[in-house]
Amino acid sequence: MPEPKAQDYEAVEAIRTVANSHLSTTPYSYRKVGHRQTLRERIVSFGSTGYVLRFDVRTPELVLVVGARHQREEDLH
Repeated sequence: MPEPKAQDYEAVEAIRTVANSHLSTTPYSYRKVGHRQTLRERIVSFGSTGYVLRFDVRTPELVLVVGARHQREEDLH
């Protein structure tokens, strides 16, 4: 397995920052996923593309991040 690059750590930090700031204040304002009202997605800009962060709003005080993927990937990991 290749060693992580500095850019990898920066991407994780960008995702963490969005999760801690935006999802804690306005979790219901992002795009719904499927038929569940609580499952949402948020785009996290990073470089020339970004990441898709999928999360489940369990309660207004509890938001669970269930996956993240690069915008050019087809499925969550």
